[in-house]
This record gives sequence, C-alpha cells and structure tokens, in this order.
Amino acid sequence: MRSQPTVPADQPTAPKRWDRFVIAFILIVLLAAGLRLHAVVTANLWLDEYWTMELACGRDTTHMHLPVNVLLPSLPSLSSLADARPWWTIPGSLSQVTHPPLFFLLLRGWWALLGGSDIAARLLPWTASMTAVVLMYFVARRINGPKAALWAALLMAISGQQIFYAQEIRSYSLIVALGLGALAALIDIERRGASVRRLAVLAALTYALLMTHYFTVGLLAAFVVYAAIRLPRRDTVRVALAFAVAAAAFAVTWGPFMLKQHAAMGLETVGGAAFLLEHSPHHVAHAFARLLAVPAQPLAPASYMNPAGIPPKLAWVGLPLFLAPLFWIRRRPDLLVWYLWVAGVVTPLLALDLSRSSMHLAFPRYTLLAAPGIFAVFAAGYEWIKGLWQYVPPAVVTLVCARLLPASLQQPQTKDDWQPIATIAAQSMGPDGALVVTAPPGWERATYLYVAHYLGPVNRPVAILNVPASPQLLAELHAHSPVWVINGWRGAPPVFGPGRLRPLASDKVGDFGQLEWPQ
Repeated sequence: MRSQPTVPADQPTAPKRWDRFVIAFILIVLLAAGLRLHAVVTANLWLDEYWTMELACGRDTTHMHLPVNVLLPSLPSLSSLADARPWWTIPGSLSQVTHPPLFFLLLRGWWALLGGSDIAARLLPWTASMTAVVLMYFVARRINGPKAALWAALLMAISGQQIFYAQEIRSYSLIVALGLGALAALIDIERRGASVRRLAVLAALTYALLMTHYFTVGLLAAFVVYAAIRLPRRDTVRVALAFAVAAAAFAVTWGPFMLKQHAAMGLETVGGAAFLLEHSPHHVAHAFARLLAVPAQPLAPASYMNPAGIPPKLAWVGLPLFLAPLFWIRRRPDLLVWYLWVAGVVTPLLALDLSRSSMHLAFPRYTLLAAPGIFAVFAAGYEWIKGLWQYVPPAVVTLVCARLLPASLQQPQTKDDWQPIATIAAQSMGPDGALVVTAPPGWERATYLYVAHYLGPVNRPVAILNVPASPQLLAELHAHSPVWVINGWRGAPPVFGPGRLRPLASDKVGDFGQLEWPQ
C-alpha cells in the first residue's frame, strides 16, 4: 500500500474548506431575511401595534380616555415621537396593559437610532426574528447535530407564523430569541459546567424574558425541570440559584408596577381581552382540541390566525409527526429539552383556558414561543431511521410551509392602510379646518389613534363621534372650513344636520370626504 505523502512542517497547509452545513445555513439565513423584509416593507399596522407605539411614547393608554361627541380644540398624535414623554416614564405608564416594559423600552431606544417611521419600528421584531433563526441553528446543532439544525433553521425561516410576527411591532418574536438564548446558556452549563460567567448570562436572559412577557414563566419552569433531570446536583443547585436571582431582581424592579396592572388583567375589563372568552358548554373539549392543534400552528399563514383555529388537515400533519418520537424518547435524550420546552409554553395557556373559559391556545401570538421546540422535534425526531427515510418527516413539514408561503406573505385583512387618507387630510385641512372621525361605539377612539399616527399632532378642532353629531356640535363645526370627515369603518354614524358629505375618496377602511354647508 502506498503511503500518503506528508506535508513538510515549513510548508503551509491548504485552507480548510467551508463546512457545507455552514454554507447551507448562510443560504437559509438569506432566505429568512428576504421573506421577513418583504413583510416589513409591505405590512400595514393594526390596533395592537399603534397601541404599542403609544406605550413606547410613555403615554399609557391615553386613546381609551379621549372625550367623544364633543369638539376638542386640539389633540396630540399619541403614537409618534412628537412631544413624547421621557423614556424613563414608560414603566410607570403601563398600568392599563398586561405587559412588562422591556420591549417598549427597547422600541424607544430603537427609534432613537433609526427614527420613528413604521418601517424602523418593524425592523426591531425583524431583527429579533432573524436572531431567533440564527440561534435555532446553533442551539439545535449543539443538542441534535448539524443535519437536524439545518432542518430546524429552515423551518424557522419559512414558517408562516414566524414571518408574520417578524413584522408585528410586538414583543412576541423577541421572546423567541431570548428563549433560545437562555437555552443556549443552559446547554453551555450542562456541557462545560456552571461557571460564574455562564450562570450570570443565564440569569440575565431569564430576567429579560420575565421583563418582556409574563407567559415566559412556563418556559423558564421547563428549564428548571430539565436542569434537575440532566445536570449534576451541584450544578442544578447553582442553576436554580441563578433563576432565583433573576426572579428576585424581577420582583424588586418590576413587582410594584406589576401590582398596578392587576385591574387590567381581567378579561372583561375596559380595554381588556374579552375576545379571548368562549361562552360555550363544550369549552373544555374545545380547549383540548386547540391543544392538539398547537404543533401545526407554526406552519400556518397569517390568514389562519384566528379563533376558528387550524384546519383539521393541517393539524393531522403536525400532531402525529410531533408525538411519534415520544415513543423512543428513552433512546433520544437529546429530544427531552424540546418536549419540555413545548410543554412549558402550552401548559400555562391550557390552565388559563380551562380556569377562565378563555381561548389563549387559539391565538398563535401566545403559542409562538413553542415553535422552536416543535421544529426541533420535526427536525431531529426521526434520525434513528436509516437512510434517506429519516428526512421524510422534516421534508413533509417543509413542503407544507413552502406550499403555504404565498398565503403567509399576504396582507392580513385586519391591517388597513390609513396613511393615504391621513395624508390627504393633513394637506387639505388648512389653518381654519376641522377634523371629524366617526366609528361605531368601541372603535371610535382607536380610529382616531390610527388616523393621528400619520396626521401628526392635530392643532385644529377635532371631534370623535360614535353617534350622529348633535345640533350644538354641528353649529360649532359650521364655524370651521373645511371640515374633513373620516368614516373609519362602514357602519359608522353619519354626520347629520344642515351639511352634507361630499365624498372625495372611498377606501376599504371607510368613506372620506368634506362636509359642505348650504349657502
């Protein structure tokens, strides 16, 4: 046998080729970036996003308390940086919502860097979502190997649910990234020991999760269970202390503010979440049916994200592929953390639904955090099968996501474009004009929030109507010219009286025109 020639010590070796897995990963990242940038550039906003920007301006929920059916001398633009309150007032101005302050503080700082445009604001969740794709690959590679990591990252990249929340100006994509970061820190402790630096990183990410969304507590509990099962007793105690330090820091820094949010946590309170309630004698059965559909939720486009739930045929793809690897979990301890991840996310939601007759499991914004665990099981759960057959399950899920991609990139019907109407009004009102915003009761103040976001501070008289204008209000409006009327939604109350509305435009968000008075 011929011996291989040796390389002289003084001769440089040829540069090592790039790992083919790294090249594939880079292509996946580029794909994820493109799909998410498309959503960032084309998407409009809806109530929760305008509301988030209002909170990031330190204005609490001011729009819910605006006077209606009277003429006001002027009103601010509640969701823009113009005349925004100082950033340090944000934590104290969240008494009427049920969220911790971290995302709102980050958004305020983000605006300081990139400006206050809609696209700049959407780039924050985009960045968080891209970070989650990258972390999905590196965490899964360390736990399950490079092949499974590529499948998991690919699923994160083309998931309709992930793409949708990558452009939503909300905290949901951020908690996915923070959760994967915390898991990476925990796995680092498992593999290399519980050093002070690693424990500090884990505690910091735990604190960040708690300060971003309350529903992350279930995921953190799953991490504690995993540490108790997998880590040596000494490291388990240290990890538990790291979680305890983070929890104590959360209680000290945010606990007093959280107590002020207690009244807002009722589902039927004003500005609450009554849409989550289900008044049905079959609520328990419905809750468990929604639980079984959770593995399919990350595959779904935005058009499926409603209480109607996931189509049964999609659920019957996700559920069996997710549950089957449980039968050989004893031989696959690398899957344990991912099943615990999913269980930690959905268990509190199921408990809330059963105890409060709610439908948290029906809304993917709440189950979004389960997606990394679901995708990792799809990607790594079948590697025990020999040959190419092991790739069939993740390939099937990938094809489902790819098939639904066109629907995932469509504009949701809940997001209307208010900018053209507001721009016309801003250019046409003149120094003596007035603005009237009409909408059905319960939507009139939100409609003003939408319009004023693009209109800027309205330094002219404004009337927000949920009933036809009174004779006194019409007389006050008669003193201003022109009077621009935005009927925010079809079914909005008409502006009765001696004037008539000359329509200038008709849009899916409602009619827009000038109120003319008889000579």
